[in-house]
Amino acid sequence: MAVPAAANPGTLNVRPYTLDGTGTNTAAWSTVQKGTGSYSVLLTYVDGDNAYVEFTPPTGITVNDLSTITSGDWGFWYYASAANGPLLELRFTSGSGHVDITVNDAEASPAINTGTTEGVTTASTCIYFGNDATDQTSFYNNTGSVTLAGVLASIDAQAAMIAGGETAAAWALTRVRAEIGWVGAGRTCYIDDIEIAGVTYYGMIQDAIDTATTGDTISVAAGTYTEDLTVDEELTLQSVAGAATTIIHTAGSPNDIVLITAANVTIDGFTIEGAGVASGACNGIDVRASGFTIQNNVFTDIYHDAIFTGDTATAITAGLIDDNMLTGMGTSAAAYRAAINVESNANAISGVTVSDNTLSAYGGTESAGIQVAEGAGEVSSITVSGNTIGTSSFGIATWNDAAATFTGNTVTGCDVGVDIYGDNATLIPAFTLSGNTINNSTSYGIRVRTDSRHLTGAGTVIKYNTITGNGDGVAVVCGGNVNSAPVASYNWWGSATGPAITATNPGGAGDSVSANVTYEPWLYLTTAANDGDTVANIVTNQVPAYANAVDLAAGWNTFSAPIGLDGQYNTWAELYTLTSLDYSLAYRFDPTTQTFLTLSTINTYAIAPGEGFYVKMNSADSIPYCYSTVFSMPSRALGDGWDMIGGGLTTRTEIASCASIATSGSTAGYSHIISPAENANSWVYIAGASTAGNFVAGEGYWAFLPIDRTLGLFDPTPVAWVP
Repeated sequence: MAVPAAANPGTLNVRPYTLDGTGTNTAAWSTVQKGTGSYSVLLTYVDGDNAYVEFTPPTGITVNDLSTITSGDWGFWYYASAANGPLLELRFTSGSGHVDITVNDAEASPAINTGTTEGVTTASTCIYFGNDATDQTSFYNNTGSVTLAGVLASIDAQAAMIAGGETAAAWALTRVRAEIGWVGAGRTCYIDDIEIAGVTYYGMIQDAIDTATTGDTISVAAGTYTEDLTVDEELTLQSVAGAATTIIHTAGSPNDIVLITAANVTIDGFTIEGAGVASGACNGIDVRASGFTIQNNVFTDIYHDAIFTGDTATAITAGLIDDNMLTGMGTSAAAYRAAINVESNANAISGVTVSDNTLSAYGGTESAGIQVAEGAGEVSSITVSGNTIGTSSFGIATWNDAAATFTGNTVTGCDVGVDIYGDNATLIPAFTLSGNTINNSTSYGIRVRTDSRHLTGAGTVIKYNTITGNGDGVAVVCGGNVNSAPVASYNWWGSATGPAITATNPGGAGDSVSANVTYEPWLYLTTAANDGDTVANIVTNQVPAYANAVDLAAGWNTFSAPIGLDGQYNTWAELYTLTSLDYSLAYRFDPTTQTFLTLSTINTYAIAPGEGFYVKMNSADSIPYCYSTVFSMPSRALGDGWDMIGGGLTTRTEIASCASIATSGSTAGYSHIISPAENANSWVYIAGASTAGNFVAGEGYWAFLPIDRTLGLFDPTPVAWVP
């Protein structure tokens, strides 16, 4: 027997019903009388032809399946008000015509005012033939019984209905209709639970939900279902053909389109369509239980949140929101809403993953693509990854102390890419923002803000992100005190020179950062090792392509490279081109000739670790040091006499690099070390006679050696990868 693929144990099948009637006859959904579930179809016959409910069955059912009639696999439930009850009509179609078969007794002698399941029998059957999809007047034959042999014989007897080489057994079921009419005016009949070839087909999703038991799957055929759903049983709601053709359209009440109150519910493969205004449904899907999965859905014309979790006193401990799409907002969008909103209004929420969703065009004042907000309950262990968000007021928003990890998301073209807001007494956002791309935000790429509260940002980790083309890259907007700054190190700001901040990195050409943001070191792009020429490859291959800045004041400065620099940025000409450094003079010291040599803007002299330089700045600026990702152990040969040296990467309290100048026997490798007046701290050290100050990374120092020696630095390349 050919049975539809959806006809599996534990599966309830839904197909869109057509409810209609001729003239003043009507068909409408009703909850007054019903077989199973919560709905039936009320047919009201006034006069004339008929009132009916019909649907298109799945493919694969043929005339041959009438062989199961005797086993009770065909029928329906009805509740009739008077004699002349309903009948069931089956339309089988071929390339040459169709046959409508009336296959039950209920019309002739129905049960009155009693819910009755009418099984199809072999009695009282009419066969109407037609030679196209609509005309059934060409032929008529009353067989008197439904047996497979009898129906096949009746069809085969109509030669005009049989194309060359065709057999009646191949005719496919294309329409199922239950109807009342023709005689007995002024009567009604409820229809429910239509069963075809052993499968019951529901016309409303809610009706199937209310019939289902724990663990069932509700398989929904393509079509538009105008209803708001409450899912109060553990089950899977699965479309057959996918979201493009399977639409749940709000019934218009100011409620949620889909409300989930049971644990372990899956909603998979639907378009959730609102009315776009306040009088329509508020949220697309409202989740109030754990273990949910919402995936492969499309949301459109939603007034408030597309997906909302947390409006329940019961804790939510697990959930997945994956691969959904928001294609447009409502025409009258609410303020302070989100496409996906994980918010603890009255409960604790943890263990929710929001991944690989595409969200755009979500308007409304301070509305967000994805929001994670801590309200009355604690929010923890939330993972937001791989989502694509565009053209919203906020791309991603967090409120208060919500603990979440945001990785691999792309946020483009919002007003604020990521908004981190707190209205608690002290904002302590314990979350990580890593591996994201945040581009072209009108105002801020990332904003950390409070109103009049104090800010403690030490729990905020912002690293390995691409932050480019934004009004401001990262900004702290705080109405109170900043107790500790958010850490935004190891990010790519759009330039190897790092972020732009006048006070501490005036040479930075990337996105700007405000005060109270820790941004060093930052990422630069390199081709030197492990395909580190993109941020994604840097992170995947753990290439420590890190950089920081050496600040130079107006006037004379010393500078030095604390470790080996990347080959793309290690000559004076390359550093000048990279930064357009605003300087007038630059010198290196030749220890062999004991003279100064000029560095010009086209000079290809490599800035090697261990060597100090002088530069006279026209205005304050900075030089970016892009640390090499290729292994090296820096050292520098020094001759007797004076030399300009540099220290290592780390500021040290002892003689540091000078102490590593090789000695021979009891003869010291140096006699004098001088930190010149151009450095932050000026001091003189005489071997054995005084105490030296600190060596500061990026500054230059004078050293006098009585004999040739080698300067060995403490810091090899590459530096350690920071997870």
